[in-house]
Amino acid sequence: MHKSIIILAETLRGRPAEALNVMGHLSQAIGAQAKGSADARFVDYQDQEGGRYPGISWWPLICLSGRPTKMWAYWDELVSRDLPRGAFFETMLTGGSEEQVRKTAEHARPDLPLLGVAVFGEAAVLDPLGRKFSLWKA
Repeated sequence: MHKSIIILAETLRGRPAEALNVMGHLSQAIGAQAKGSADARFVDYQDQEGGRYPGISWWPLICLSGRPTKMWAYWDELVSRDLPRGAFFETMLTGGSEEQVRKTAEHARPDLPLLGVAVFGEAAVLDPLGRKFSLWKA
């Protein structure tokens, strides 16, 4: 079994529009990376009248919350395992893509305000890594 996990910074509580924005971008990041993988499964749903709703992930997506320091340690673990992953920073919230890329490049890692981390992989690998985080509560 596989799953996707998105961890949102606790600082996003009370900021629902930004939390959803971060989740959307991170979902796309891991979906794009996992798309070519044999492990990724997407299903088309169909209603009674034949309406199709394509490309929904077969695997669950779990949303957790945590402190950025723990999220950075989690990120380092994902990198060391070379798992499909994504990160989202405060610098990505305003301006167009070019401005966001520029603003992110102007910061060293310790100064990047981390808002979210996402990963796709085997549940048996991801579950122990995510135990230090709690379920997201809006």
